[in-house]
Amino acid sequence: MLAGRQQHQQQQQLPAGQQFLKLHVTVEQHLQHVHKQAAQHQPLGQQQHKLYIQHALPWQQQQQHHHQQQHSSCQQASPVQQQHSQQQHRQEYRTQSVPEWHGLSSWRQSPINNCRGWGSNNKPSAAVPATGAEAADLVPLANSLVGVALQVLHTADPGLKAALTHRGWRAYSEGHIPLQQPDQAFASRNIASSIHSSASSSDSINSSLQSTSDTTSSSRVHPPDRPARPPKPELVIPKQVPSPKDSPLPLNAHMLHNLAHIELNAIDLAWDTVARFSHLRLPPGFYKDFARVADDESRHFGWCIQRLAELGFEYGDMVAHDLLWEGAQGSAGDLGARFAIVPMSQEARGLDAGKRLVERLVGAEDQRSASIVAVIATEEKAHVALGKSR
Repeated sequence: MLAGRQQHQQQQQLPAGQQFLKLHVTVEQHLQHVHKQAAQHQPLGQQQHKLYIQHALPWQQQQQHHHQQQHSSCQQASPVQQQHSQQQHRQEYRTQSVPEWHGLSSWRQSPINNCRGWGSNNKPSAAVPATGAEAADLVPLANSLVGVALQVLHTADPGLKAALTHRGWRAYSEGHIPLQQPDQAFASRNIASSIHSSASSSDSINSSLQSTSDTTSSSRVHPPDRPARPPKPELVIPKQVPSPKDSPLPLNAHMLHNLAHIELNAIDLAWDTVARFSHLRLPPGFYKDFARVADDESRHFGWCIQRLAELGFEYGDMVAHDLLWEGAQGSAGDLGARFAIVPMSQEARGLDAGKRLVERLVGAEDQRSASIVAVIATEEKAHVALGKSR
């Protein structure tokens, strides 16, 4: 996900009732925002927003009507009624899919990408070790994809978060772990305690992770309201994030730091989508898509922090904002709203910003950083296309 200060300035110019990532926004406000912002985007972003209006809007209106009908009776719904509701949701999800972007199929069929570092030839490299990989190998991996999602969300260290993401994606892709255990309802608090105790006892992690897979399936997975984060960077309101002119970092490091922060949030957003909507029992391809997105974002994050280190800086050297996660909180209860926020708006905006970032880095005479951003922007096209295909 590529975005920058321009995105936040655009959001601040909107009327207060229609700010893009305001908490507790209604579905109608999301749609009004998409309509207003479409004309301001570059071609790719505009195209995706038009596709949203044409194809996702009918589905989302249908979902809103469905939720309104169920609101008054949801407290009294029996387990059988709840199961029937979930079946309806899955059917609506399938029938409202639209034609896919031509490159999406090849993205879905692509092999595991082990190019976690950026090579001396200015290209992605599997020979360069990723930050956090060694530490991740010492942590027992959860025994399902949904479990990995929760495990990553409860991991504060950014490098470890990215490395666990890749381990989880590899394990699921190679068939070593299922989507969910047959009788699984991962208890977030147990996984959280496992991660927090990792420094003292790996045996306790293993024991606690095992206990979470033995619970009954009557409970619903509850991801944390906020993912675990390191002490730095300090999270501030967007207007307190310095502009490149006022930044404590040089221009290239400033842009890479912003991008690294966005990519870290993107990892958590993808895993949150896997875990938070796991109770809907959507087609496995839905969860696989977002797990693959998480792996892509973790690779992008690794490239950014590697390049920052080469420049003499690290993630956390300047403040950052929290708008992206506010978007996740605002769409936590509605799958359609999540698609409106993440692939159809945040990802599309970022895709539009990619070319401008590359040009600025080239202008700053940092071809290596520009090449990293260019590859990231290219790989993000599939993430935007997910919104079209759903």
